[in-house]
Amino acid sequence: MHIADKMEKSAIINSKFKKQRTTGVQRYALGVSAFIDDAIFFEPKSKNSLLQVLWEQISLPLKAKREGLLLINFCNTAPFWYKKQMVTIHDMAVFENPVWFRPAFAKYYQWLFKKLAKNAKHFVTVSEFSKQEIHRHLGIPLTKISIIHSAVSDDFIEVNSHKPASAPIGNFILMVGSHDPRKNFDFVIGATQQWCTQNQYQLVIAGNPGKAFADKALAPETEAIWLQGLNDAELKWLYENAKLVIHPSIYEGFSLVPIEAHLIGAKCLISDIPVHREIVGKAAHYFELANAEHLILQIDHALNSPFEPIPLPYSFEKSGKDWMELISEMDA
Repeated sequence: MHIADKMEKSAIINSKFKKQRTTGVQRYALGVSAFIDDAIFFEPKSKNSLLQVLWEQISLPLKAKREGLLLINFCNTAPFWYKKQMVTIHDMAVFENPVWFRPAFAKYYQWLFKKLAKNAKHFVTVSEFSKQEIHRHLGIPLTKISIIHSAVSDDFIEVNSHKPASAPIGNFILMVGSHDPRKNFDFVIGATQQWCTQNQYQLVIAGNPGKAFADKALAPETEAIWLQGLNDAELKWLYENAKLVIHPSIYEGFSLVPIEAHLIGAKCLISDIPVHREIVGKAAHYFELANAEHLILQIDHALNSPFEPIPLPYSFEKSGKDWMELISEMDA
């Protein structure tokens, strides 16, 4: 029997992500859900974040319970009391360093994750690193956690790039991501300011502010060009035209930026953290965290090294098939 036939109407997908601004976890949800057949997509009517929380904790599980469906959650949150569900947790940042987030956000997620750890049927995450982190912080048995990777959508790879209206003129180095302290942008700005001036480079950051992050997250009044509200075509142009992409994160669950950069053909320099070694491997250059001198040395090295394309094993088609197999297994 075909998997899609077996799971017909046996699952309901928490589609809150369709009403949210698209960041990494929403991209994951959009990517994998496109390859899941015959599931019911159920989404809230409102874009208001508080009303969405109430919908997720009340309306969504009641509908799933009423119809006897396995509930699928892709974006960290889920109804805390519902047992017949699978929950995707992307990382443990709210436990690892809660000061990166606004206090109310961190406390809510810590409480929610602990409740889900006791109630949910199974968990999915995006890397071996995150699997071990979830086990360490929440005590969930490793046998109850599956790894299904994120990926770059075909739409992003195939879109025709378009130059942003406020694009930099001349050579530039690119960083991509939300104004999030764990992205470590402030370190790069401070460490490279003199180098950029001497070498006539601009530092460009493509990203939007996020309500979840602590007030100390960077504001756009820094020694960098901040570009907000970009669409995929504009972001792709920046990847294509940057002399180097730097991704200096302190902590990640998967790290999509280096994968996007590599697939588009951009040289990439990333922080030497375990998840980067696991996910990105030899597809990027590395620098030591908090070592400004080593960062500058590696910038020079990366700029003077040829780009070497390396096949990467990530696709949403594969991840979607992995999800369908897991749904079939859990619903048996």
